[in-house]
Amino acid sequence: MNNGYLMAYSFSDPNIGKSLEVLRSFPDYLADAQIDETDIKGYILSAFATANRPSGILEKPLYAMEILICGYDLEKIAALSNQIKTTFLVDQKEAADYFRRLLDHCSMATTGNANAIQAEKEIFDQVIDFP
Repeated sequence: MNNGYLMAYSFSDPNIGKSLEVLRSFPDYLADAQIDETDIKGYILSAFATANRPSGILEKPLYAMEILICGYDLEKIAALSNQIKTTFLVDQKEAADYFRRLLDHCSMATTGNANAIQAEKEIFDQVIDFP
């Protein structure tokens, strides 16, 4: 995807496979969700805050590491921030299609309980055990 960054998290996940199914079904949910103007305004505020991280004493170095590790393109993030501010309800179906394409071409990884990961290892291309 041209400027597609996506991170999703779960914590102490006892059912990794089900969580990945839920994530992969998000585009269908988004396409059919009953979203109103209040929802869109909340999304815009939340997404804009995520794309434009606070600049506190701890946040700056943490974000700098994330940029380096993930290879984020700051120009694309700036462009995305501007796009976020122009989101409208009519964009809902287009957004669902975008997430569908993004999820169809993304990599997925998990960390956590080795036993839980091994129990569902067939859903991954590779399992790496870090000592």
